[in-house]
Amino acid sequence: MTWIGALLLATSAEAQHGAQPQSPWAVQLPYRTNGAGVGGGDVTGQIRIAPGTEQNIASRALVQTLQQMHFTVARPQLGVAGVLAPRQRWESDTVEVPRAMIDVYNRSVPQMQLPNARYGLQFKGEYDIAYGRFRYKISAQLFERGSLASSWRRVQDSRYAGDFFVGELARLMLEELKRSGLPDR
Repeated sequence: MTWIGALLLATSAEAQHGAQPQSPWAVQLPYRTNGAGVGGGDVTGQIRIAPGTEQNIASRALVQTLQQMHFTVARPQLGVAGVLAPRQRWESDTVEVPRAMIDVYNRSVPQMQLPNARYGLQFKGEYDIAYGRFRYKISAQLFERGSLASSWRRVQDSRYAGDFFVGELARLMLEELKRSGLPDR
C-alpha cells in the first residue's frame, strides 16, 4: 500500500482537530545500544541497536521514508555514503501532491480547506541522536501553481495545517526506525 493509500484509510486525530504538537520534535523514539532495560528486560517503546550505528540508522530512516513518499533530499547534497549528519538542516525537493491527498486533507481539516489547484509539498528539518533518542524536527511547506505555470509559489502558512502532512511522514519514519532495531533476544 502506498503512503497515500494508508493516509486515505486513516488520518490522525491531530489532523482532524488541527492540534499543534506539544514538542518541537515530530518524531521521538528511544534506543539503547547495550545492556538490558529495567530489571533485566527491555524498556517498552525502546529499540535496541548496535553501538555506533545511531547516525546511520537515523539518516537512513529519514532518506528512505522520504523516498517511499517520492521525495529526495535536495539540500545538502548527499555524498556517496548517503548519510546526513545530526543537527544538520535538510530540505526535500518539492513534489506534486495527488488530488486524493488534498481531498483527505480537506475532509480532515475542514476549517482550513484548500481550494481546487495544483499543490506541491516540501519538507524541511533536522534530526538528533542525543540522549538515547532518535528525534526529528520536521516542517511542511505547501506550494501551488497554475496549470500553465512551471514554478511553484509558496502558500501562506495561515491557509493550511502543515502538521497534517508532517504527521504522515512521522508515522512512516517511526515504522522505518522500528524495523532498524536488532531482533529481541
